[in-house]
Amino acid sequence: MPRKPTPCSPTLLRVSSSLYSLSDFGNLPDKPHKNIVRTLKGKPFRRPDISATVQELLEKMRRENRNGIFLDVGANVGMASFAAAVMGFKVLAFEPVFENLQRICDGVYFNRVGELVEVFEAAASDHSGNITFHKLVGRLDNSAVSATGAKMAFKSNEEIALQVKSIPLDDVIQESESVLLLK
Repeated sequence: MPRKPTPCSPTLLRVSSSLYSLSDFGNLPDKPHKNIVRTLKGKPFRRPDISATVQELLEKMRRENRNGIFLDVGANVGMASFAAAVMGFKVLAFEPVFENLQRICDGVYFNRVGELVEVFEAAASDHSGNITFHKLVGRLDNSAVSATGAKMAFKSNEEIALQVKSIPLDDVIQESESVLLLK
């Protein structure tokens, strides 16, 4: 029997009364996020590279009349998952880091893709149980099963080890489901 996905409710709704826009603060920080700078300069939103790649591959498979599900292993904040879901593909997203999982759940709600995206709070592995995972303090984009992998791009950030759930993909994917693409 396949394992059930993690219940996924948005966290941003609970804090919306505490949210502020940049204009509420009067000035931008010394180094605002690059996407804020792009918007202020009038440049259009740029899709993350992973989103474009996933959509190109899935569109090619769709033209070939191939059907199946998209597996987003190491989903991070869900960009690849949402790219597939907005095209109508069923998505199984695996993310063991709680902070990232919260962002995915927010995205599922705000993108209205709850019928297409199933989220699993776990690392994909060859066994069920727990594994040691490494993440960087202050970063959502660099976590890994090795401390070296986690720190590769951001050597100065503090790395912390934590225990996360792990599950084999075979425990989640039904035998009747065809995997179209695994990221």
